[in-house]
Amino acid sequence: MAQDNSDEEFDIRDAVTPEQLKEDEEKNEEDQRRLEEHIKNRQQVIQKENDKQISKKDIEDRFGSYKKEFSTLSNNLNEICEEIDNTNIEMGIELEKKKYDKVKNLIEKIGEQRTLLKKKLNELTNNTYMSSTTIIADSISKIGN
Repeated sequence: MAQDNSDEEFDIRDAVTPEQLKEDEEKNEEDQRRLEEHIKNRQQVIQKENDKQISKKDIEDRFGSYKKEFSTLSNNLNEICEEIDNTNIEMGIELEKKKYDKVKNLIEKIGEQRTLLKKKLNELTNNTYMSSTTIIADSISKIGN
């Protein structure tokens, strides 16, 4: 008894001719070439945009004023800490009320200086727009020195 294999039979009309294969291959090559050209053009546009970004020297110049402010604030903190150390030495075991108030005020000043440092750092972070995190790390390490 013969089975109906019509679903599995190959219809010669569905076959791809060598000419069609060649046309498809040529079309694929052309598509690939256009895609590569598009990618190359896009990369050039991106590179031009990157070239427009702030240069490293511009960033360092910009950080100059912040570096000076950080240095001043850091010196203020060092003086306050030195004053606290000197005050602590004088205090001994029992603190007199007057000296205790002085230390408390100095600690408040440290808090204020710390707040100023945080504010300046936030300002620096918010005002700086760079595409390279390496430049940021470089500049911040220079500020710390």
